[in-house]
Amino acid sequence: MEKKKLSATTLYFIVLCATVAAAIPVVIYLILNQESLPSRQIPARQESSDPARDLEKLSKRVDLHREQLSVRVDGRPFVSLEGIKKSAGEERATARLARVWLPSFFYAKRTFLDDGIAHLFLGLPSGTSGVAIENLELMLSRAPDAAYAGLQFVGSGELSLDESGMKVEAGWGPPGEGQCAAELIRTSRSGLLFLKYSCPSAIPMRAGFLAPGYSLSVQSLTITSNSYVELGGITVTDAQDETVLEIGKFSLVTKGEFPADMLAEGIAYEELNRLDGWEASLERVKGDLSALSKLPLFRPLGTLPSAELTADRIEAGASGALRFLNMNLRKKGQWKLQAILAAFSPTGKGRLFSLDKPTFTDDEFGLEITAPAAAVELDQYNTYHVRLDGYTVRVAPGPLAAAGLLQKGAAIRAQIARIKAGNLEPVSLGLPEGFPDMRLEAVNGDFSFPMVLDVPVTGLTVRATATGGQLEEGQVRLCSGKRACTDLEASVAVGTDAVGRVSHLDVDLAGTVVARQLTKRFKGVFKNLDRAGVNCSLDIPSGQKQLKATCKASLYGLTVEHKKLALVPIHFPLLRVEADVAADLDERKLDISMPKLQMGEVYARAALDISEFLTVPAFRLTVDFPEQSCSALLRSVPHGFTPHLSDARVEGVLWFGLNFEVDLRDVRRSIKLSIDGDLDKCRALTLGPDINVEELNYPDYVHRVVVAGEDLGVDVGPGTDYYIPLLQVPQAVQAAAYGTEDLAFFRHRGFRTGLIRRALILLFERGYFAYGGSTISQQLVKNLFLNRRKTLSRKFEEAIIVWHMEKVVPKKRIFELYLNCIEYGPKIWGIARASRTYFAKHPTQLTTMEGAFLMGLKPDPAYGYLQYRRGGLNKHWRKNLDRVLKRLLDMGAISREYYDTAMRTRLRFKGRKEKGAAEGAAEEDRPVREGQEAF
Repeated sequence: MEKKKLSATTLYFIVLCATVAAAIPVVIYLILNQESLPSRQIPARQESSDPARDLEKLSKRVDLHREQLSVRVDGRPFVSLEGIKKSAGEERATARLARVWLPSFFYAKRTFLDDGIAHLFLGLPSGTSGVAIENLELMLSRAPDAAYAGLQFVGSGELSLDESGMKVEAGWGPPGEGQCAAELIRTSRSGLLFLKYSCPSAIPMRAGFLAPGYSLSVQSLTITSNSYVELGGITVTDAQDETVLEIGKFSLVTKGEFPADMLAEGIAYEELNRLDGWEASLERVKGDLSALSKLPLFRPLGTLPSAELTADRIEAGASGALRFLNMNLRKKGQWKLQAILAAFSPTGKGRLFSLDKPTFTDDEFGLEITAPAAAVELDQYNTYHVRLDGYTVRVAPGPLAAAGLLQKGAAIRAQIARIKAGNLEPVSLGLPEGFPDMRLEAVNGDFSFPMVLDVPVTGLTVRATATGGQLEEGQVRLCSGKRACTDLEASVAVGTDAVGRVSHLDVDLAGTVVARQLTKRFKGVFKNLDRAGVNCSLDIPSGQKQLKATCKASLYGLTVEHKKLALVPIHFPLLRVEADVAADLDERKLDISMPKLQMGEVYARAALDISEFLTVPAFRLTVDFPEQSCSALLRSVPHGFTPHLSDARVEGVLWFGLNFEVDLRDVRRSIKLSIDGDLDKCRALTLGPDINVEELNYPDYVHRVVVAGEDLGVDVGPGTDYYIPLLQVPQAVQAAAYGTEDLAFFRHRGFRTGLIRRALILLFERGYFAYGGSTISQQLVKNLFLNRRKTLSRKFEEAIIVWHMEKVVPKKRIFELYLNCIEYGPKIWGIARASRTYFAKHPTQLTTMEGAFLMGLKPDPAYGYLQYRRGGLNKHWRKNLDRVLKRLLDMGAISREYYDTAMRTRLRFKGRKEKGAAEGAAEEDRPVREGQEAF
């Protein structure tokens, strides 16, 4: 058989198989010893004389070209090159385009990453140690087709590969400050990863971790060893390309490597929580507070309100806590908040914010609040719980504060005017738009208002609840004074209904400040008030024109001065009023129940009902003075109110009640007055040295007439020569006396409700006290012991003296004294002087007509004396005389014949000639004031 020769091809195949067979034991050895596959290693460049080396040398003699090279890591894109060229004998190749998927460097395991680098090296033309890149794209998303997946850097780039690992460098943009650069290093031996990026003119990009519509630009980025990240020049813009947040520097450091997908997803908060520990910080933060919640680190804060934010530094950690250093928040034109340190930490289902040395400023009112610390907790229902302790509130006087206060004051006055007009619609306490749900508790605060409040305010406590943009309830308490809140102790609480309208209001004020304000309010009447307290609770039912209120007022050390009360200032040690008020605007009715009216040691109960109170009202008043000590009543009378009875002493008990009704639309027909009581159990031991009523029974009693402090030199009384016993006064004259002044004199016990009723009628009709309503007993007391000044003080003293006099002096004696002691003209006191002056007669000789004239003098004696001067009666006095005679006729004191004759008879004064019309032209000509019974 002929031997065949081996061909060159057959020889080459045999050598190749032998080589592979020889390599199999080596591969098995490496696998058993858990070494990396040779294909994952970047081969070292060494000289060899084997055939493979010879083939490599041969390849360097020609140019090589490869259109595309793509390497994947763990099934995901890693690096791709397009248009690869390498000249023979060169170690550097060129590529028209390179894409580098950055996420693969962060999420891939080290072995897979090293394997990918090795495959990239082996895929390049043999002997390539670096690639010059014309266009470089750094891909930011794992998905190659994702929108905004990368940025194309137009400029120079470099990809280097050797046994130490991989390095990517790129630069783009014009030279100078706008030059951008990127550098990526991955070492094979240590697994170290280093990425550095800087671009002063970075453009915004949409990031997956931001809310829709927001974009992010970063001027610099540094990542080291998968455990440290640093970003600089961060800018967040909204959908309108407006900058909403700027961060000078962001840094993140972890104890171990970042989770695989964390950097690819933009440092998501959920990924951070999977780490054992990490710390992050943001420096030089500026922008809108609400934009913070768009960043992953601040997602636990929830939705934040819009406000201008600046902070020197913000720190975050694995515990979920946040710290803001030198934080400033501002809502332009509304408020500002500053704090040296603001900290945040999660608490169960809520979140807790704490502030060190916070300062809050309200721009509208110039209000400034500072505190050593503050705590704000946000619960699972997005309600803020704010707590302050030991804070200070200061109102800085200025145009804004003044304008704000004036505006609020005008609003309050307008609301009061609406209430007076009958519009009782509840006030709505709306809060600024976007105001969060809040529960506020601020205790132990101080308040100052320079140039307005001249007293220090301490113990300021504010509690409030706001829900749905409305104030739900609120309370303010404060204290002022150097000792025990003596200047002011105040509390104001407000409650609202479901739509934020005021439905309840509590006001509690006490102290000298309240006293001063009341003194100013009643200037000219209140001369002094040591201390005052006012408490009112007001309910306004929603949807109803009704109002209910309970009020209490206490006045201590009140001094009042008014010409209608007393001649001198009067002092009340204690006055206290409790009242329940119910107003119905539909019915136009106001009911006021006063369960307690206290003056000193005694008290009374009262009720006042007012109908049609918005137009012309009708009143119904009931007063009940329960049985109490007479001496306690006298002691409780204010000092200065009873100057003539300051030394009086009484004993026993008394009670009385009063009912009064009047409709101002028809006073005379509607007025009703009834008084009931028991004064018999009360007895006067003495009324003092100046009021000796018992002397009126003495036969030698003499009274010196003094009018307005002037001694007239006239004496009256039983001890004088001009005193006429009652028996010597004609019956018709007596009848004219009590018929014109006090028709029921012999039947009452010193007082007549009918006369008081008439006085009240004239008061309501004329608006002033035109009628005294005094009985003959009261008139006598006024003439003998008191003065003629129309004051409430005199009427009260008069009542006490009359009450005692009616017990110790007989009625006829009182009437006799009255006729002998009253005034009938200038220095004409007593009926004896009057009879002699006007008619030159003794009283026993007076005719009925003459007696009627004298008794008609009582209301207007000076005017009557002018008739005597002129020698006859003018038409007004003739009418007055006719009125008295008509009263005598009605009483049966004279006959019809006498009355008819008297009407045709002219009254003549003894020894006086009547003047003619010309002579009397200058005399007073007006109607005569009517007597008590002439009504």
